[in-house]
Amino acid sequence: MNKFAGLFAVAVLALVNMQAVGAASANEGDSGASAEAGKYVWIVDHASSTLSFRAVEEGRSFEGVFADFATMIILNPEDLSSAEIIAEVDVTSVDAGNADRNEALPIRDWFWTSKFPMAHFSSADISLAGDGNYRAAGELTIKGVTLPAMLDFSLEIEGDRAIAEGSLSINRMDFKIGMGDYKSDSWISHEVEVVMHIEADRAK
Repeated sequence: MNKFAGLFAVAVLALVNMQAVGAASANEGDSGASAEAGKYVWIVDHASSTLSFRAVEEGRSFEGVFADFATMIILNPEDLSSAEIIAEVDVTSVDAGNADRNEALPIRDWFWTSKFPMAHFSSADISLAGDGNYRAAGELTIKGVTLPAMLDFSLEIEGDRAIAEGSLSINRMDFKIGMGDYKSDSWISHEVEVVMHIEADRAK
């Protein structure tokens, strides 16, 4: 786990423990409150997880990845009322697949990483979709712009291991990504698909 993800995980666990202690205090005598809360906290295995994106450049599809990201997941499939997902992405860790794209993305017209090094997604509104998958309605912040975003994902839990596959679509122009000479979609498509593969272990 990278240093950024490690610090994020420590902060998340501290928050969850505080919530659990508060719940236990509110329900005096319920000694299992903390343990129950912990059962539905998931710690991401970054070695087995990926966060990528797909777009089209001059008619050809390409894929990029973000090497550094951290995710907090609290999710009980049997009771989604307290479910929450928070993700922080280090935008400076992007690899867009070739040197030209990698050189362009940090500049002001694109991600402007010197001013906006982080992207953020959060959702406390997670529901079961009609196809048996899940939908997280939340907010996505990129380059200082915050907009509603919808993350659709599948989830499989086997014992203490959870695997989620999901995606959300954005229009890069909404987040001022690719401005100036790069506004036209004749070079890079306006529509970009963000794709996640998350493997996580139950907190203990």
